[in-house]
Amino acid sequence: MRSIGIPVADRPECVIALDVAFSLAQTLNADINGYHIVPNRRVTKALDLQDLQPEAWPDITEVEAKAAAESARKLFESMADSYEYKVSSKHGTANSPHAIFKDKSGSPEKLIPLIGPVNDMLVVSRPKAKGNNKAAIIMMSALLHTATPVMVLPQKKIKPKMKRIAIAWNKGRAECLLTRAMVPVLQAADDVVFITEGKDHQEGPSAKEMMDFLKAYGVKSRQKRITGKKTAELLVSTAKAEKADIMLCGAYSRGRTRQLLFGGVTQHLLTKTDFPVVLLHV
Repeated sequence: MRSIGIPVADRPECVIALDVAFSLAQTLNADINGYHIVPNRRVTKALDLQDLQPEAWPDITEVEAKAAAESARKLFESMADSYEYKVSSKHGTANSPHAIFKDKSGSPEKLIPLIGPVNDMLVVSRPKAKGNNKAAIIMMSALLHTATPVMVLPQKKIKPKMKRIAIAWNKGRAECLLTRAMVPVLQAADDVVFITEGKDHQEGPSAKEMMDFLKAYGVKSRQKRITGKKTAELLVSTAKAEKADIMLCGAYSRGRTRQLLFGGVTQHLLTKTDFPVVLLHV
């Protein structure tokens, strides 16, 4: 994993996300790409975001936009300095990774799908239950339109560690692709646990087969079987019981509309818990 992307704004939740992103990047010798987005107005209609108002991202003046961009740059460079990252306009190397800051002007639902594929992972903040529509727009754009692993972090301060990792496994295509994409992170972990629930109805590899695959990369893992009706709650409680720092999970495998109407694991992870997750939707 050579490149981690993160939207940057001078906000408390961004400080938390930057801390986690730089800590992980330092472990992996990866570059950090910080993007400050100055969006156009009325960006929510194309995303069909639930419970967001048309004016979710308010218009600002050119002076305010420049001030916000400068504040974001200072925050990014300050965090880079604290992690001894060189701020540059070009990518670094595995021996000398760089921190790169870019201003992007345009609507987030168009910019984020361009940013995602040129990074190995995106790091975003989970929106608050009420308000903070900007975070919701960026998060949903990243999840639905990038085909890139997305780390979704709570807005409260957490320990920026990725040493104990849980994987919610149901043999799905998204879980397979996500696990393969996260191999460098799994290699750096001390403990990896596959959490499986009930019978697998997907046609993909079993947890044991994926565990054997990871052995070739030097990743030792184990399996934890769970049973229960409330799968989402059970996955989170099990991950916590296993002392996992974060959980990997496929996103919207049942379809986003169905999950919005009837509930689902992804919807629970995004709205009913603040547990850190890495999600992938394909």
